[in-house]
Amino acid sequence: LTAIDIHPPLYYLLLKLWVLLLGVGPEVARFFSALIGTLLIPVVAVIGKRLDSWRTGSFAALILAVMPLAVYYGQEVRMYGLVTLLAALSTYFFIRWQDGRRFQLGYVLSASAALYTMYYAAFVVLAQFISGQISPRRSRRRLLIPFVVVGLLYLPWIMYAGFQLVAYISNKRDIEGYATLTLPNFLADHLVAFSVGHLPIGLSPVMWSVIPAVALATVGLVVAAARRSTRLLIFYLFVPLLAGYAVNLAVPFTPPFFERTLLLAAPAYWLLIALGLAWCWRKQSVLGGVTVVLVLVPAVISLLVFYVTPRYSDEDYRPLLRQVAARATPAETQLAR
Repeated sequence: LTAIDIHPPLYYLLLKLWVLLLGVGPEVARFFSALIGTLLIPVVAVIGKRLDSWRTGSFAALILAVMPLAVYYGQEVRMYGLVTLLAALSTYFFIRWQDGRRFQLGYVLSASAALYTMYYAAFVVLAQFISGQISPRRSRRRLLIPFVVVGLLYLPWIMYAGFQLVAYISNKRDIEGYATLTLPNFLADHLVAFSVGHLPIGLSPVMWSVIPAVALATVGLVVAAARRSTRLLIFYLFVPLLAGYAVNLAVPFTPPFFERTLLLAAPAYWLLIALGLAWCWRKQSVLGGVTVVLVLVPAVISLLVFYVTPRYSDEDYRPLLRQVAARATPAETQLAR
């Protein structure tokens, strides 16, 4: 089915190999996503350590481990977790490469793999390109070559799926007719999702509990802006968000949980929170401890709700489907949505 789909194929190919090795089943398929989500934790921790300190990396690992959005898509049999991991890997290799070490091959492979997993990975590559172009002039040409290689490696897929993608987007825009979000609403929706996950209607008051996380991310933003080594985080977060907003203007796509499409930028937000926490901890350890609690408690509450609230409490059609299956004849076809 992937051969006739407009989505890039890498996740589906890897999942196919995974189930061939371990067998077919929901637990096996979900475990693939869980493994990917678990690998994301040390990758983000190492990025935090490289950009600032071991404390920032440790805070980033702690935050990521309990962030509801990371947990959700560490269980979903979808490509969102994989593209987030690959985008983070490409960011790590980009940092090492900017430091003057020869990590261009790692960058080319991870960035290309991210692009072959999801189209929006191009926004992270764009963020890295912009960050590279404002680096010292003597390194600009050296920084340009791997981006050209990534583009050439991605060109075959664009040639294959480009026209299909344009037709798919046009059809989707005409049929679904979602409303365009304003920039404040678009950003607010993503910051809430990145902080406490997808909130059910009954838990909407928890939305205000994201204020400490956003405040710490703002502190981290100020710290990052003041240091050349950490400015990449600003591009890593805001280039995908602003590019996603531009897509929203052209092709509005705002179904429930639409924030997942930009999950690949969430590690930058969590790293900025960690940077803010590290700054508070250096100023006053008690203040740092309090801010850790203020950030983690709402996330843990949201996770608890996720785990204890039945997903089918309102409309459970499974007994009806079992009854239909029991009465069906071999000549009949069943469709369940």
